[in-house]
Order: sequence, then C-alpha cells, then structure tokens
Amino acid sequence: MLAEFENVLDNLKVDRRNGDKAMCFCPAHDDRKEASLSVKAEDGKVLLQCFAGCRAEDVIARLGLEWSDLFAEGGGGSYTSSKTTSTGQPATLQNYAAYVGLPVEHLESLSLEQYYRLGKPAVRMPYLDEAGEEVLLVRSRVSLTGKPKILTRKGDKHRLYGLWKLKEAREASRLWLVEGESDTQTLWYHGEPAAGIPGANGWKAEWTSELIGIDRIYFVVEDAAGEACWRKLAATPELQERLYRIELEGVKDVSELHKQNAESFKERLAKARESARAWLDIAESEAEERARQAWSSCRELAESPDILSELIADLERCRLVGEIRNAKLLYLAMTSRLLEKIVSVVVKGPSSGGKSHLVKLVASYFPEAAFCQFTAMSERALLYTEEPLSHRHLIFSEASGIEGEFQDYVIRTLLSEGFLEHEFVEKTPEGMKPRRIRKEGPTGFITTTSRDRLHAENETRYLSLTVTDTRDQTRQVFKALAEEQIE
Repeated sequence: MLAEFENVLDNLKVDRRNGDKAMCFCPAHDDRKEASLSVKAEDGKVLLQCFAGCRAEDVIARLGLEWSDLFAEGGGGSYTSSKTTSTGQPATLQNYAAYVGLPVEHLESLSLEQYYRLGKPAVRMPYLDEAGEEVLLVRSRVSLTGKPKILTRKGDKHRLYGLWKLKEAREASRLWLVEGESDTQTLWYHGEPAAGIPGANGWKAEWTSELIGIDRIYFVVEDAAGEACWRKLAATPELQERLYRIELEGVKDVSELHKQNAESFKERLAKARESARAWLDIAESEAEERARQAWSSCRELAESPDILSELIADLERCRLVGEIRNAKLLYLAMTSRLLEKIVSVVVKGPSSGGKSHLVKLVASYFPEAAFCQFTAMSERALLYTEEPLSHRHLIFSEASGIEGEFQDYVIRTLLSEGFLEHEFVEKTPEGMKPRRIRKEGPTGFITTTSRDRLHAENETRYLSLTVTDTRDQTRQVFKALAEEQIE
C-alpha cells in the first residue's frame, strides 16, 4: 500500500474505506452530515476530489500538508515528511523515554502513547482535565532534537499541563512551574508536584484561577525565553505574593538535572528550592535600584529652586511661543494627579489657535502612566475601560468628542466623587444576574474646545485656560517657524 495514502488518511476523518479508496469528511468546508471527499491511491500518487466543490489545494492547506506529500519518493516505499528536520532517532515512545531518561512505564502511566503521524512515529501527550478523564488538548512530540519538536493538535487551545495533578500541589502547598512537558514528567517521576507551561511564551494570566490554594509557586528560569516568561508571571497580580524564582546551578533545566544524576536529584532540587528568591524581595530590590538610578539622573533638576523656570526654558527651546502662563498652569495641573484632589483643565480658543499643540507639548514632560489620551469615546466607555483611572489625567483632544448627557454625568461624577460605581444586569449560565463595576479615582480631565463655555455643571469643575490669538502672537509663531527652518 502506498505510504502517502496512509499518511493522508491519518489526518482525515474516514467515513468508509475499500482498499486504496476511501470517502472522508472534507476539512475545507463544513462536512458533517455526509462524507464528500474522495481519497484514492493511484500510480504512485494520492488523488483528492471533493464532490462539494472544494479545491484540492484548499484541502491540502487545511490538512497542513504540501503537494509533495501526495507523491511517492522514487515511485513508492518509505516516506519522510518535508517538514521534519531532525537528524536523530525517530520519535518513538522508547526513544523519547531514553532521551528524557525516564522509564517507559512512567510515561505510559501519564497516558503517553506512540502513534504514526504522516507515516513517521510520534509521541502523543494528552492534557487531561482536573478529574483526569477528559482530554482538553493534545500535543505531540514529533522529533527528539530537530524542529519542530512539538506540535499542537489542530483546533486545540493551550492549557496548563497537569491539571489533574494540581490536587497534589494544593496538599503540598507548593508547585513547580516549568516550561514544557518533559520537565513536568521528570518532576512527577520524583514525586514533586508540578505543572507545565506549553512553551516559554505560553503563559496566560487566566490560568491563575487554576492555581488557587497553592501557597508557593516555584518557576525555573532556563534562558532568555524563560526570563521573558518570568516577567509575564511577575506581571500577574494574583501570583506575585506566591511566586519564587529558581535558577538551577550547573544545568539548564530539570530534565538535565535528572539526567546528570538521578540519585541526587531530589537533594539538589531541595537546595535550589531553599535558595529560591521571592518575587516580593526581587521587586523591592529592583524598585530600590530603579529609584536610585532615577534620582541620580534627575537630582540636579529636582533640587532646582525654580523648576517652572526650568520648564519654560526647555519649552522655549521646543519653539513654544507666547503661552508661558498657560504652560505653567497646565504643568501644575498635570502634576496634581499625585494629590487626592486633582485639577482638571479645559483649554479654550479659536480653531487652529494652538490648543492641542500646547497640551501635547506639556504632556510630553510626563510619563505615559500619568495620562491616557482619547480622541472620542462611547458614552459608557469609562465604566468598562480596562485603563486604570486612579491618579491619572484623561486627555480628550476635543470636548465635542465627549458630548452626551450620560457621558457628561459620568465625567461629573468621577470628578466630584473620585470614583465610578455602576450596577447592571447581565445574562449568565444561571440566568440574569446583577453585577457591579467600580472604577477608582481620583481622576483629572484635560480637554480643548473652541466654544466659550462647556456644560454649565462641568464648567465649574474645570480650570479654564484661554490661548492667545492676536496678531502679535501670530507674528511670533511665524518667526519661530522661520528660525526653525533656517537652523
């Protein structure tokens, strides 16, 4: 039988087969009720025909194959996928067990099994649910040393590896969090509670809920990719107080530690755990170092007896003309974000009078975390936004972008009360349920307008600045532009 024919069928759902002919469900369209894809081996090649009208190239693409995968090499016989670049041993279960230094029986107890993918052996590694019954995800080891090493079953979404063993981690109050399946399997072999992240860049914050009840989470940092994963974990608030950093001395990862000396594995692992650094300690040290460096770079400016004069001198070097007073007031208003009562500002003036330029220029002296800029938003956007509102200014390019009675009400409430609280009813699997959203302030607003006045009640909550619009001001602006061109 032609090897390519078997390889193609391995990737399809077969309805019926008769020797070197088969009817399958076509992956290129919604083929659920009646198999419409004919697959036939003929003269050293595989012929595909979808009776629903799908093109052969579309079917091949959905299968993840290439045209060359349908033709025998040298007229038939053995088959090697063009996607496999490994030059080592084939990925049989026996070879994989030898490669990671674990008994085949241990791997089989974790539901690992060998199968054939595109005519070559591969190791199937199922990700089971918390009960250890339902398969949520399947990853396959298709190569021991080549690329790609591991492939995810089409349509599956990544999950943590080892959900069905997290009960052991909760009982032990600790968990080893590692990259990949082989390190996880090694830790389980030595009786250590562990879970695996499918790839160094694979961590997702929503998985945090699956780690509830585990007091200490030890993450092994292997290399640059592991460093990036550590930063993702450290950026997950629900993990931070439980997170510990591990760097294994003399080896890259857990598997290498095991293969180096299985007898001393647990002892060396225990020592590594004792020397783990808590995220809280690391964050404190890093914060102190950042503060030291920041003070070193800004000390001269921070100790200036007249920092507003320093600001204006710099703004003038940036070609700000005639708006000295407004620039100072706007700068002080944006600095007020650090206080419990924040000053809000509306910059008024005629169209093209330089209002937006003034706001943009002054805002450039503040870090991005100090403000959030919008051109417009829907009336309920502030209630649902994921942007933090506390101790920030919200900058709107034009007041007309926030018109609407409800939007005006939301802004007034946020300015007056220092927070937003909104309750509504939403549809859930248990029926209609009330849900409450609370957005913490205090928050300041900065906007521009060409109108004389805003909404009467909003006007009392803003400091009004009016940009200069005189012939002399225009003359100075043109002069500054000319000087800039000459330079």
